[in-house]
Amino acid sequence: MRLFELLSALPRRTVRPSPAALPDLKITGIVCDSRQVQSGQLFVAIPGVQVDGHSFILDAVRRGAAAVIGQRPDLEVFPKGLPVPYVRVSDSREAWAWLSAAWYGHPARKLCVIGVTGTDGKTTTVRLIGEDSASGRLPSRMDQYGERIHRRRRDRHRSAYDDP
Repeated sequence: MRLFELLSALPRRTVRPSPAALPDLKITGIVCDSRQVQSGQLFVAIPGVQVDGHSFILDAVRRGAAAVIGQRPDLEVFPKGLPVPYVRVSDSREAWAWLSAAWYGHPARKLCVIGVTGTDGKTTTVRLIGEDSASGRLPSRMDQYGERIHRRRRDRHRSAYDDP
């Protein structure tokens, strides 16, 4: 996928250099962990609680990142400049979600999503919905106890998801 195609998925962006000056780069993947960067990938620098991903941008570039997404001003991150395009966004984590959706062809647009909220009975309701096979679809669920996706189960013991 081309960098320009991915950037068009971002609702709010400031591109440095300007979009017209960006090379027509082929992006081979999107990552937010600099240790996983491979040649041609887009690196998204996300500030965390303990560590700021912006601290690892140069490492990501050394490993082959073709472009970088971040939320810090480019001169603050790279006082001497950067050899790859830097796209500044207001929220890197949100940008990561939009970019990932574009990368995978916006799969949520093809899903029927049911949200269950309330005080009591959420788990029971979700499991009852998941057992309904009358629709002819394979239901999936994700909650704090785990995931069930197309009849495969994976336990998770956390209440928040980082994956876009």
